[in-house]
Amino acid sequence: SDATKNDLSSYLKAYYDVNNKFTVFGDLQSRFISYELQGTDNDLRAIESDKTWAFFNPKVGASYVQGKNRFYGSYSIANREPTRGDIIDAAPGFTPKHESMRDLEIGYYYMANKFAFNANFYNMQYDNQLVLTGEVNDVGDAVRSNVKESYRRGIELIAGYDFTKRINWQMNMTLSQNKIASFTEAVSDILFNEFSDTDISYSPNLIAGSDLGFKLYKKGKATLNLNLLTKYVSEQYLNN
Repeated sequence: SDATKNDLSSYLKAYYDVNNKFTVFGDLQSRFISYELQGTDNDLRAIESDKTWAFFNPKVGASYVQGKNRFYGSYSIANREPTRGDIIDAAPGFTPKHESMRDLEIGYYYMANKFAFNANFYNMQYDNQLVLTGEVNDVGDAVRSNVKESYRRGIELIAGYDFTKRINWQMNMTLSQNKIASFTEAVSDILFNEFSDTDISYSPNLIAGSDLGFKLYKKGKATLNLNLLTKYVSEQYLNN
């Protein structure tokens, strides 16, 4: 098969310092995509697609700084087109739609001489999110499908502390909920299962990591770095 994709994008960014503590910003992006595909897939199935998308992705936000503390927030809208695999592997008669997302984020950041901390809350509301269904195509690649309403929301935590010049520790953690409002699972051509408020596949509710570091100095220069890295990922599901 033969495919041609053209992607034209432009953006405008603006920042304004209201005073020495308060800043507002805006980000406007536009994208135009055309995608033409025709030929034969590896399973000898004829494939053809001629799609165009026009997206407008705005973002606005503000930040406030007070001493070692920084508060910030933003609201954005983003759109993304289906991939080549989404189009080729779509069920007969089904045309994948583009994803749309509305994202609200609010955060706090603190930095001292030896300690830094960042907490960020996010709420992503999706229309037609493309999610992995647990199905695979004829060569074993995972297949995605649109779900009408879904969300990903949670809080991200990052912290770091320098115990001494030689020993430091950094950690990160994400606690989240990743849900589909309603989902129809096709067990076969005639058997279907209906789910509501179900977990999105491959989306763990907890991810945590730690980095404990040690530096060896010689004549004022670090000559050896040793790091103990640990990571935890909670259970996740192979389907929705």
